[in-house]
Amino acid sequence: MSVRELMVLLWWLSGSGSALWRYYINSSDYSIFSTRSSIEIEYEGPSFSIWRLSRTCKIQSLRSPRTKLHCTAPGVHSLRPEAKNRTEESRNLNVDKSHICFMWYYTVEDVYENLTQSVTIWVYDPESSSKEELQWTATRPSHNSRILTKLLNTLGQHPYIHTLMKKKVYVPGALTADGTWVVNLPMSSDDLMKEIRGNKVAFQDCFISNLAFLLTFPVITMAETPGDLPLTLPRGSPLMSTWSSCIPTFAVLLTDTETFQTNNSFRTWTRIRVPPGILSDAQRHNVSDVALFNNGIMFLINGAIYLKTKRTFEKLDSTQGVPETEIIGIQRRRWCPVRYLFKSARKKSLFAIWTKSEFYLGYSEFRFVKIMDSARLKAALRLDPSDTVVIQSVEYTWHPLELALILHHYPSSATTKHTRMLLYNEDSTEWTIQDFQLDLPMSSNLVAHFLYSALPDLILWDAHRVYYYYRNFTISGTMKTQEREENLSSLSDGSKIHNVIVEHYGPNILTWTQDLSYEIASGLCTKTMYTTFSQTTNYELVKDYFKLEDKNTGLMLVQFRPSQFSKTCPMAKQVFEIAVGCDANKHIQVRGFNRTGCHRRDFSYVIDKEYLRDSPPENVKIRYDVGKYGCPRRLEFNEPFHPIIELYDENGFVKIVEANFIVWEIHGRNDYTFNYTMKQSGCINEAQTFKSMIEENKDLPLDDVWGPQNYKTCFSYAVGKPGDLNQPYEILNHSNKNHLLWPMDHSGMYVFRVRILDPNFSPTPISLQCISKEAGSS
Repeated sequence: MSVRELMVLLWWLSGSGSALWRYYINSSDYSIFSTRSSIEIEYEGPSFSIWRLSRTCKIQSLRSPRTKLHCTAPGVHSLRPEAKNRTEESRNLNVDKSHICFMWYYTVEDVYENLTQSVTIWVYDPESSSKEELQWTATRPSHNSRILTKLLNTLGQHPYIHTLMKKKVYVPGALTADGTWVVNLPMSSDDLMKEIRGNKVAFQDCFISNLAFLLTFPVITMAETPGDLPLTLPRGSPLMSTWSSCIPTFAVLLTDTETFQTNNSFRTWTRIRVPPGILSDAQRHNVSDVALFNNGIMFLINGAIYLKTKRTFEKLDSTQGVPETEIIGIQRRRWCPVRYLFKSARKKSLFAIWTKSEFYLGYSEFRFVKIMDSARLKAALRLDPSDTVVIQSVEYTWHPLELALILHHYPSSATTKHTRMLLYNEDSTEWTIQDFQLDLPMSSNLVAHFLYSALPDLILWDAHRVYYYYRNFTISGTMKTQEREENLSSLSDGSKIHNVIVEHYGPNILTWTQDLSYEIASGLCTKTMYTTFSQTTNYELVKDYFKLEDKNTGLMLVQFRPSQFSKTCPMAKQVFEIAVGCDANKHIQVRGFNRTGCHRRDFSYVIDKEYLRDSPPENVKIRYDVGKYGCPRRLEFNEPFHPIIELYDENGFVKIVEANFIVWEIHGRNDYTFNYTMKQSGCINEAQTFKSMIEENKDLPLDDVWGPQNYKTCFSYAVGKPGDLNQPYEILNHSNKNHLLWPMDHSGMYVFRVRILDPNFSPTPISLQCISKEAGSS
């Protein structure tokens, strides 16, 4: 089914009016809507009469409700159908004289053996391609496309795939005999936005349009099972859809006849049905909400949660921590949490559900925890205990750590209800009452949606009105028509509003500076603003290192917007996240060690008691786990050992760590030393050692006695005491010449742990420069 046919299907299912007319071109990319394009026009409805259009456009048949249009001159052209006893508004077609005529076509084959995706690419002309190419069902190029692709290849065309998030480039091999290029790239779940680009090669003054597309780790849709029954919305309901926040091509569409699932934006789909005998016919046709997950689909039916997976369809109950009745809604994150950080190790929610009086968060394996109830809400809002409090809806904000509760409360004799909002932060587990209040009729039900912005920008709507709250609730109002009418339902013959197709925020953990520069040329003044974000906190010698670290860790959202007081060029809203904390994808390892290619399996060895720090009464037997510790490295007695610490992320090596670090033998060996003394290292006062740190922290295990939380430099007169500077210096870094010395009278097996000692060390520099440009008339 083509995109156009799908649009007709969705229009028909949603029960639109009695007449519909549309225009479209062969290509799905309207960037080539030009004087070269054949424009299809269609009128669906009774009593069609004639098409009225600009004289600069030619039409195949004026009196046919379905025909073709071609405009020979660029510009804005008027088009309107006429029908008996019906008035249709004119539409303006902006036809360009473009040099972009050709398009990229691609197919994808998933190769699970090596977790790659093979993308086959060719060029096609929408004006002379096959029906399969226009409907995106082709598996190989048509005859015309094969000739066009080979010709452009001869002229020097060579495409490549560019990923928009990680900025990676993948190039194909030589053109195949079938007239295609093949690009192999790894499967990825966090770099899905891709673009096919090519050289600036023209044929007959025509170039190829870049093609942006989504390609992610393949998600499998559920297969249809023979004998299963439809699961639908109530009869006459508007369409309901939901999609994965990180994979928008993976979606579910609910209608009052069937439920459909797709993993490729409805190029193909399967029907989601349920086994007979679990739900009654009335229940199967009464779905009120839905949430989509990689491993299942959650449906809200008659106040209860049902989970559909590839193998089962079951009702969730108290064993999962979920109420079995009176559930009002399900909500998932609307924005993709690609990479954000948390202070605590607690798992963060995947979705939320709520009843009128209770609010729950859901986690992996579909487990639920109750977070709030009406009694605690009354206390938080300082309400009279006799007041009624009802949770209206729950919505995730754009900030990935926050949720908003929309609730209303009223005394027993009230005719209106007071609507309030609370924000819940999953990291701090704190509730914040927002500066937001609406007084609404008792029958009003609000739906909330947070927009793509740093400061909370919010739109709410009921059946008749749309309310907006921008810039953290400092700007508010009701959307109105040009005639100042607020009740949008009354202007649309009673049709209800179903859905609405709109500075920095977060912990104060960063400082920033801004530099402005201006340039005036050709009557335009361009203002460029450089913003540098940084964190200047000094963690050295603080009283509570971990508390300060927690205070300065978090996620801050930043938004650039044009000035309010000047005419500006149109620009997309610039919103991005700055996360301060430890990146879970980064890790350190010691150069020269690896976990593969070992010639031996796990083995055991014995450490003589006289070589152990705690002087135990007996020797200690140790089992060496190759899978845990990696391959052991053999060193000679006289071979110095100076570990080089390397930083890695998910893409591989990042840099050598130059900060101070310490090593200690995890099983308690102390029969090694260091070649440099404190004096040789330049210490002014006595440096810290494991012996001195164990004495200071007798109640702590060896792993916790020394680290960045209590590190003190020996190079300052103000810190420490003179002491004995002839002791070994036990601190290493990349640039000093200090190294470990082994005993000469016996051999041994050593397993060391490494810790970065510098309290101000950050694997990722905090300083970040951002550029924002704004132009207007001078």
